[in-house]
Amino acid sequence: MRRGFTLLEAVLGIGLLALLSLAVFGLFRLGSDHFRIGVMRNDLQAQGRRAIALLQREFPRSSYASLGIFTSGLNPPRDAISFATLSDWNDPALFDPASGRPEWDRYYFFFCTTDLPLGRLGYAVIDPGAEADTPWANMTAHTPVVAPPSVGAEITRVTMLADSVERFQVTDNSDSVSFDLVLSGQSLDVHRRQERYEFTFTIKPINS
Repeated sequence: MRRGFTLLEAVLGIGLLALLSLAVFGLFRLGSDHFRIGVMRNDLQAQGRRAIALLQREFPRSSYASLGIFTSGLNPPRDAISFATLSDWNDPALFDPASGRPEWDRYYFFFCTTDLPLGRLGYAVIDPGAEADTPWANMTAHTPVVAPPSVGAEITRVTMLADSVERFQVTDNSDSVSFDLVLSGQSLDVHRRQERYEFTFTIKPINS
């Protein structure tokens, strides 16, 4: 004759099943939290590397005489910088035949918006329709940067690089420029972990 479960056995069984379910749910939530934190970290690092790679590629080829820096005065800083470049580095017509020096015809304008708590870092391509061997004349009309500039007139392209910028500081060292870029993010788990990545580097333009 088969004996059925007693009330005590049924309660213990249900309790063990509940504990097992809680343990499985806890492990799942822990894994999910770690995954989200990993995604956030990778995203912040990718944003920083993307911005740095472009600055380190373009600014060394520029001319110090064309440099324009906007100091925001904000805390944390949200600065901007413009400098000369060429529309086509492979075009021989854009180089002086005697000296081989570039004949600048374009600017890059790197900016950080004043959004709170985090700004957006991007750059605009400026085609002035004239020589670009001096600082960009219209930079003051576009700073401080409340929102990314719109395409039109001189501005032919705008590209965003990062959207989690806490700090973008540009410092003129007379013959070089120092950059301090801080990216920040907060995890979506119950602990609300804060992640910050700081990138500090100095570049000297070689075509000065």
